Amino acid sequence: MRIAICDSNDQEREKYYNMFSMLAKKHKINAEFVLYSTCEEMLFRFEDKQFMNVLFIEIQMPGMSGSEAARKLRGLNYKGEIVFLTALQDKQSLLAGYDAGALNYIIKNETPLNKIEEIFLQAREAVEFKDQKYILFTAANEWINIPINNIRYFEMYKRIVAVYYGNEKFDFYLYSFKRIEKLLAGTDFIRTHRSYIVALKEIEHLSYSALITRSGKSLPVGRTYYPLIKEALKNFEQIHTVI
Repeated sequence: MRIAICDSNDQEREKYYNMFSMLAKKHKINAEFVLYSTCEEMLFRFEDKQFMNVLFIEIQMPGMSGSEAARKLRGLNYKGEIVFLTALQDKQSLLAGYDAGALNYIIKNETPLNKIEEIFLQAREAVEFKDQKYILFTAANEWINIPINNIRYFEMYKRIVAVYYGNEKFDFYLYSFKRIEKLLAGTDFIRTHRSYIVALKEIEHLSYSALITRSGKSLPVGRTYYPLIKEALKNFEQIHTVI
């Protein structure tokens, strides 16, 4: 998830960067941050193909205001999420923001951290809903379309593959795990054993012979896979960067 923070106040900008970085790490969200000190600079970057999924914008900015920038972005067909940072609480300012398609507000020095966390996750869910990719699985006369982001891990036993997603499980026949690996190419999944493929975000703890998932499940780790998993997890954690 690519996140922009636009605030003319250096300290405030850094404060929210640290806060959102902490929340991203806590929830194992792949987050890349870009910081802007003016709305003009942010708009100048809009043509970048890798423009942000979520914008946290201060309403009261010198020069172009945050609400004006948001309206301009919507006019340029920006489809991402906008959350306003503001010290204002008057209805007119809040309504102006919602008219610009704001997802929510954070009132500076008033909105508690648990509410900010809720808003941050709300933005993440909105981004994932828009960017959702699915894999279609079939078994006998059954079929199911599962969002990739919901999949925790795959387990193979005697050519029967079980896909674990959310609190559910679906079994299907497959000759080789390589087909699953090809389907997941470019995503945050890794082969951890000859019988397992696991989402990196699902790995809570890794040892030489086993891993523990976020739900507390212990899964075996193959000796040859351990160094690859360790390196992938290291890179996964380092994605929380600032540009």
